[in-house]
Amino acid sequence: MSSTKVKKIPLMSDKPYDFDWDKPLVERVGLYHFWMPVAHVLLNREFETLDFYGTENVPQNGPFLLVSNHVNGFDPITMVYGIRARRRFFFMAKEEFFRTFYIRWLLEPLGGFPVKRGTADRDSMKFAQRVLEDGRFGLVIFPQGSRDRQRKRPELDSTANGFAMIAREAKVPVVPASVHLESDLDKKHPKCIVRFGEPIPFEDLGFTPGSRKKKELNAAAAVIWEKVQELWDKDEM
Repeated sequence: MSSTKVKKIPLMSDKPYDFDWDKPLVERVGLYHFWMPVAHVLLNREFETLDFYGTENVPQNGPFLLVSNHVNGFDPITMVYGIRARRRFFFMAKEEFFRTFYIRWLLEPLGGFPVKRGTADRDSMKFAQRVLEDGRFGLVIFPQGSRDRQRKRPELDSTANGFAMIAREAKVPVVPASVHLESDLDKKHPKCIVRFGEPIPFEDLGFTPGSRKKKELNAAAAVIWEKVQELWDKDEM
């Protein structure tokens, strides 16, 4: 993969963050409920309005992969808030956030774990796999990596198929989701609409048992991302 230039975050440490990849995976829905008032304040300050559709599509039990476009730094918190903390999520966030104490303080309790963008981060991929194999949790991934600050129809790099690989190895259903911000870039507090689509059964992703073909990964990634785009299109006027 090509290297990604790291944008300096205020008060970010220059030292790599030592994440505990072997830490126990525990249910922390109670902690989510503690965080809900904080999330409420943060999100209502960020957006003029915030609407959710299709929350009933998020499985109430068992593992699943949730795949969404990425437009705002609060996207992971928005997902947890949208389903009213009924499920325990884990999600990838760029490693630089974890070297910034005031962001890490918010991400870690909500299930965030670091990923080094622009690299084949095996630690992060293994942790993601462990989360799903545990059988109790959802995993949220934003395959675009960086936020789309232009708020255009979400597109995905043709080489971004890591999320499809995770789905293949864990054999879990995939929930497509979209985050749509109104297109007026001059508006400081835009309206936000979040949609959760119907789960895509693992069997519908087209994987051949035992196969490791790249074309199957690319095809599965395309199937998933098309659903994300269809959800986003519902709110584009």
